[in-house]
Amino acid sequence: MTLQYNKVLLKLSGSPVAIDQKDFDFAKVEELVKEIKDLQAQGLQLAIVIGGGNIMRGRSIKQGEIAVERADYMGMLATNINSLALGGIMDKLGVPNQILSAWPMAGLVPEVSEASIKNAQSLKQVIIFGGGTGKPGRSTDTTATLRAKQAGCEVILKATDVDGVYDSDPDTNPRAIRYSRLTYQQAIDKGLQIMDQGAFAMAQEADLKIIVFKMQAGNLSRIVNGESLGTVISKV
Repeated sequence: MTLQYNKVLLKLSGSPVAIDQKDFDFAKVEELVKEIKDLQAQGLQLAIVIGGGNIMRGRSIKQGEIAVERADYMGMLATNINSLALGGIMDKLGVPNQILSAWPMAGLVPEVSEASIKNAQSLKQVIIFGGGTGKPGRSTDTTATLRAKQAGCEVILKATDVDGVYDSDPDTNPRAIRYSRLTYQQAIDKGLQIMDQGAFAMAQEADLKIIVFKMQAGNLSRIVNGESLGTVISKV
């Protein structure tokens, strides 16, 4: 089967890889990695940005418990932890992978750079990006857009716990309407919260298509092979 997309960045937030919004669901992620292994055999070149919200996120700080900037750094380190867990499952299942991070760990996680990205791609490794952008105040959505540009990806696939982008919260509004397509500018103008505004603006500038879809077994393969799922956000 011919792939619709050959170079893809998959954005995983902490919640789709977690059990009840915390910890790390190894069984769920193992199913995803099996799917990735099949796609890699078809020729998919995949990069992944994984969040750390199941462990720590800056916006969890509500009443000044600690400085938000420090919490952001904790969140970035949490993405390294999730990256190591994801990479460990890939090792177990025989999926070549390389973790690269804006917060390298000597002897364990190399620093992300243009050269390290190209080297991993030449070796046909799945690249797992940890450490966010390395700066506080930046979301992993922004990280995903930045890394997709660096890795030369055609599309960002954002896996969430809902099946696309809605005009309001479908969990609280049964009449919420799901969009099948949006332009970047519409997403910005409507103030949609599925990604932060900075990430939308960066994707618009780079003309990087975004597809927001529900994280469940088989959906990644369906999209990569051209099936219409979720919400497509593009220039036109």
